[in-house]
Amino acid sequence: MPSNTVTQKRNKAMISLQALCGLRVSELRTVKIKNLICEEGDYFIYVNPKDMEVKNAKIRQANFMPLDQDIVHNLISWRDCLLEQDFKEKDPLFPKISSKFNQHNLLESKVEIETIRSNTSIRDVFKKAFQEAGYHYLRPHSFRHTIVRFAEKQTPEFLNAVRQALGHSSINTTFQSYGELSEYEQRKRIRELANDIH
Repeated sequence: MPSNTVTQKRNKAMISLQALCGLRVSELRTVKIKNLICEEGDYFIYVNPKDMEVKNAKIRQANFMPLDQDIVHNLISWRDCLLEQDFKEKDPLFPKISSKFNQHNLLESKVEIETIRSNTSIRDVFKKAFQEAGYHYLRPHSFRHTIVRFAEKQTPEFLNAVRQALGHSSINTTFQSYGELSEYEQRKRIRELANDIH
């Protein structure tokens, strides 16, 4: 993704965060700078209903998946950019950006200390970013599916950690909501098991 303008930098950081921990759209829209935590070198989002719109008002740590450091860097450099502009810890991590023509008839973008108002605006960011990169649009929620698919192929402990990070109270929720396999995936997994047996 390009990161030449302030809007592109914000959008790249937003999509990076979604890839890292798969927040719900309302959480992604309302996350604050202070919710981005680093402990012992590991980053996570402290999902807290006092700061964010959270389903079922559940507090949790949305831990980052083991992705390349450049993805984490997109997010951290965006946060640092906001702090350099006198944003405070209580301010939105992905604020609204307005564009206006200035007195010289040039379009200027201004980062406002204001939360993006609708989940539709977040989805529009993803649509535009995917289109500009030449990719088929993936909804923000699709990242949660991808994280579960990855976790299913790891250890049971890793899958349980992902379940908790996504905010599911039971492993059944994780499997019922995200565990449905396509017909192709069903055949592939059965074939792989058959090959292991023989």
